[in-house]
Amino acid sequence: MNNLSKLVLTASMVLAGLIISPKKIDCSFDYFLKDKQIVQEKEYPLNDKGFPTTEGIEQYVKDNEYTVIEEFERFFNVSINSMGFETDNLEGYLNVYPDEIRGGELGLYFEDYAVISNSEDYLGYSLKTTDSKKLANIPDTYAFVKATMIHEIGHDYIEQVIAELLAQGIHASPEYTDYRRTTDGSRFNKEGIAQYCVRAMNESKMGSNHIPKSYEKLTADYYTFYYKYSELFLRNFLKEKGLREGIRTLVVNTPAGPAQMMNFDEWLDNLKNVWDIEKHSLLYQQP
Repeated sequence: MNNLSKLVLTASMVLAGLIISPKKIDCSFDYFLKDKQIVQEKEYPLNDKGFPTTEGIEQYVKDNEYTVIEEFERFFNVSINSMGFETDNLEGYLNVYPDEIRGGELGLYFEDYAVISNSEDYLGYSLKTTDSKKLANIPDTYAFVKATMIHEIGHDYIEQVIAELLAQGIHASPEYTDYRRTTDGSRFNKEGIAQYCVRAMNESKMGSNHIPKSYEKLTADYYTFYYKYSELFLRNFLKEKGLREGIRTLVVNTPAGPAQMMNFDEWLDNLKNVWDIEKHSLLYQQP
């Protein structure tokens, strides 16, 4: 598989609730479902600990592959050109992509398809079908099979939007298209967009909205930085712009650096719109 430049990681909050202290955190959710016609989900098997089984995960992905894509399309009023799913034990990918995979990922995105982990590391198949008692003391989690699928569809849509810009003669900032030039800022934005999709579709449980006041504390934990704070930073921007236009605006601008991260709203306010970006010849090759 030679798609390293397209490899995008899904954070692992693997059984996060089992290691988070049962601290009471005030939760508020300001999202609502636009489409009430959610497909009735059948029951899938759980192991003796009450978590999805490998066989159940594989069957869930197979049964719901197109349903989840269609739900994503309806919710955000977009079209997904080409997207598919496979399931596998992702530990085997560690040796293939040692610089990209940290271990414990729930999904990996490659060009036009994603591999969903079939390990028994999820809290449930979806947030809506998971016993609320199981989640009572877990302030933050998106360790659900459906949430992982939505996250990877979000990554696919980012790549689709970038390709559409290229067809219009507008190039995304190279930090988004060349993995060798990836920065904290570009990964932060990509993961934040994908997590926003999960959150907006009400498939994650998020607790405190507290954001650290220093860059060192903000980045202290890899997964919290890329998969919680990123969504918090981008939430209102993407909600106001809409998913497609929000992505278009973010990727044509140079990602935020450490100083800009700590003044992120100001950075967002100063972003150039897509049509303010100089067009380039389609023959132009990024360095």
